[in-house]
Amino acid sequence: MKRVSMQHVHALPGVSGGEIPGGCTLSVCHEEWGYAFCVRGDGGELLLLAGEAFEEGRDGTNGKDGRARESVAGNPFLSRRDYKRVFVAACYREKMLVPERFYREEVLSLPWMLHGDCTGDDRLLCYRVKEWDARVVGALPASVEQLYRELQPECTFLPGGAPLARMAVRTCARDREYIFADVRDDHVDLLLVRDRQPLLFNAFYHETESDIFYSMLHAARSCQFNERHARLVLTGRVAPGGKLHELLARYWTSPLLVTEPALNALARDTTMNTTPFVHLLNLHACES
Repeated sequence: MKRVSMQHVHALPGVSGGEIPGGCTLSVCHEEWGYAFCVRGDGGELLLLAGEAFEEGRDGTNGKDGRARESVAGNPFLSRRDYKRVFVAACYREKMLVPERFYREEVLSLPWMLHGDCTGDDRLLCYRVKEWDARVVGALPASVEQLYRELQPECTFLPGGAPLARMAVRTCARDREYIFADVRDDHVDLLLVRDRQPLLFNAFYHETESDIFYSMLHAARSCQFNERHARLVLTGRVAPGGKLHELLARYWTSPLLVTEPALNALARDTTMNTTPFVHLLNLHACES
């Protein structure tokens, strides 16, 4: 899968030069390969979308090394101290949906430590979905938390799956089956919902578009979905008319690519594929 380039800054006139008014909302998605962020004005209007890949591509250490620190700390938009609200999503592959009655942080920390990507100093993140009586759980490397705390002491950290869960809660109808697929650089997050209740929430590695297709098909059959009639909702690195979109459209009826019209207006490009940025642009809506 081709990674989306985030080397360009899309902003209203004057904003890209640093002229952001006080009282704005900053949202950041921090990934292994780099980070993306957006700024919304006090009235919710989108002012800026930007991002940067860490040098030499994937850093291989979940952003813990010096390249990540230098890139994030050196960004003038991330170091401003006059934001009204700041949200940072840890967009790593490892995540799970845990029923509220089973949620115990001291127990859940063990799977991440055994996985090897996190240590006892790293922090578990949770986002409560009250409609499901459950929590989306992920982990944040300690070095990444310290980095953003130094820049934005009052920031709110969220697991990367929180916006996907919030989208499902907001859009699902009763007596319907939904497959939500958020395609990332090396994995796809799948959330399957029936009658407004989650049945599966997991991440699957992929190397090809066919990997993604078969992961969706396997998940749908595992949940005993009528897979051809389930509503397929796509976000992330999916291009309209691209190979993955065409592959999925052969099996599912009219797969929906979620878009963000506000970004088209900001970028002054009505042909821009806004699907990769949907969850970043709606991260602020996860405020509890």
